[in-house]
Amino acid sequence: MKTISYLLLLSFFLIACEQNKTIDTSEKIEISEEKIVELVVETITPESETESEIEENFTWVTERFADIKIIRYKLPGFDALTLEQQKLVYYLVQAGLAGRDIMWDQNYRHNLSIRRAFEAILQLNDIDVTTENWQKLGMYARQVFFANGIHHHYSGDKFTPEFSKVYFEELLAETDVTLEAQALKAIFDPDFD
Repeated sequence: MKTISYLLLLSFFLIACEQNKTIDTSEKIEISEEKIVELVVETITPESETESEIEENFTWVTERFADIKIIRYKLPGFDALTLEQQKLVYYLVQAGLAGRDIMWDQNYRHNLSIRRAFEAILQLNDIDVTTENWQKLGMYARQVFFANGIHHHYSGDKFTPEFSKVYFEELLAETDVTLEAQALKAIFDPDFD
């Protein structure tokens, strides 16, 4: 039972870590399951630190914004799992990632296109990140990514952006992503939908 608990915690952890990454499926990469598990173990289990050093250096709260606190969990004993159990964790994570778009889409009809727009904007290189509008856009994006959409994950209330619509449209124009008028309206009009 304890092993299953660790497997589930690890799968949730890995899903959360991978949630903001975009995967390019147009290019096939051949890699063995053993290599994937080895990479997962390497990222979770630092070789240079002892158990007590990990305990001392472990940060539970990684980020705090709006009414949200992001916390991490320790997964002791992952490296002691059998290869089959580690593969199971890997496939549970992949299943969670595969269902990500479904969840975004079910939360609200424009969420997927809005997410793609924010992903493209956040990858722009020549942006002055010290401006107030950029800081506010970053806060809004964190809320959207955490809640899997533009509505609060508990209350269902729509997030209200504090950055200007003009600023957002200027940034969006620098990407190759377009938003439908209704999706744009959904972001900036609190009474829409």
